[in-house]
Amino acid sequence: MNVTELNSGLFSQDLTKFLNEPESKGSPGFKNRTIKIVVATRQFMDDTILRRGYGDIASGVRELGYVRKLFPEATCSFVFEHYAADIDELNRLRSIATFDDVKTFILDGRHRQIFRPPEQQQLAAEHQEEEVCQLLHEANFILHGPSGLIAPLANSNGEFASKTVGVSEYAVKSGDYSNTGRHGIEEIDMGFSCQRLYLMENTYPDTVFKDDLLRKYCANPLSKSCDGNDQSVFYFVYGHDESFLAQALRVLVLMEGDNDRDVVLVSSRQLNPDNYGKYFPEQRPDFFPYKSVKLFKINSDDKKDVIMTFQNPDGQQEKNINMITPDQIVNSDFDLLQQGSVINWSSGDISISDVLAKGKIPIVEQFKKWYLFEEMVSAMKKFCALPGNEQYGPLMEPWKTAGVNLADHTVGSLKHNPDKRVSLQQLLGAQWQAFERDFTDWLKKNNQTESFIREKAEAIIRKTLFAENDDNSSSSGLSE
Repeated sequence: MNVTELNSGLFSQDLTKFLNEPESKGSPGFKNRTIKIVVATRQFMDDTILRRGYGDIASGVRELGYVRKLFPEATCSFVFEHYAADIDELNRLRSIATFDDVKTFILDGRHRQIFRPPEQQQLAAEHQEEEVCQLLHEANFILHGPSGLIAPLANSNGEFASKTVGVSEYAVKSGDYSNTGRHGIEEIDMGFSCQRLYLMENTYPDTVFKDDLLRKYCANPLSKSCDGNDQSVFYFVYGHDESFLAQALRVLVLMEGDNDRDVVLVSSRQLNPDNYGKYFPEQRPDFFPYKSVKLFKINSDDKKDVIMTFQNPDGQQEKNINMITPDQIVNSDFDLLQQGSVINWSSGDISISDVLAKGKIPIVEQFKKWYLFEEMVSAMKKFCALPGNEQYGPLMEPWKTAGVNLADHTVGSLKHNPDKRVSLQQLLGAQWQAFERDFTDWLKKNNQTESFIREKAEAIIRKTLFAENDDNSSSSGLSE
């Protein structure tokens, strides 16, 4: 949980008093009124899962987390609109957006398609548009974002605009919100430059890995003992791009220096054997500082297969890397992986935010979201320029090197620049850990996400309550 956002309570003092005032002369009274809040989000619409992803739904879940914390006595509902290609993808989205005490509503973004492949037929059956329209009518406040409007809002001709606030992706306007446009929905900028990030850490009831292989090979960060694990050191790479995984593997080996400890690499994506030569050219075996590096793939039956071997006759030590790619990483395992990973590689707004919330600095996939990377660099430079933080400035270069897409020409450049290669080892040092702690503490201290949502929500809730009261009074007058 954000260190500066503890104990914020239900509402600000004034609104709490406002909601508990009994009806009296000159005051309508709102005592014991139920506040209804809807958080809505839409999966990015694309033909490939690599582009659709899960991040937009995860963004909505983080927004819901803030709303529930700010208004714990309100009735909250969660709506997501998906463009899943099959039931497995929908189930993954559903698992991200399932809560014990919040009802979730699902919209099928493809439901108007006349011709659908067989694997999408069962998706059309789960489409709750009428229920969602009713939710929006009854809501006192609607928080929406970041990728496109859900259909009931997009088709409403601005009917719900006065009680809706849209949030953008980090550093990018959505294009779907506009105070003066036909939807009339105000948009909140998000990102490093405006000091609004999702930095409230999530907590899950499961404190041990649920996946059998993760439980065996990855040390539990919440336990002081290794629980019999074969390994105590692991790295976590979260990204949809295969080249990002290959890049992380190269950097990992360089960061490890020439020690002979075995490490585990947990990845959300597998390497295609047909691309090994593309990402790891055989003509550069001396790029790695080891006598040999073996990459093992650990299968679901716990069987190890060697999938790549690199040899360098000038090296001294031997290195084994055990790669695990779970079929599905449940939320609690994802959380533990980010907490326990020596270094996290992340590719999007939410995965980066979650790592920062845990007091760590992730390696960012620069070329997926260059503008986000640039914003993060600017924030780090600003922090390092503060009095007393000058010692952290030199650590930015190895961090940026680790995030560069190491194409063949870059690999060649690093090959002939041993000082730059060795500098990557600083990311495993004590000074880097201090940098992570101090930088993320500074981000949290200056973060304005919670206060901004609270301010917008309270103002809108006040207006909707008065509007409801006026409508009720008018109805009563007519009936008399």
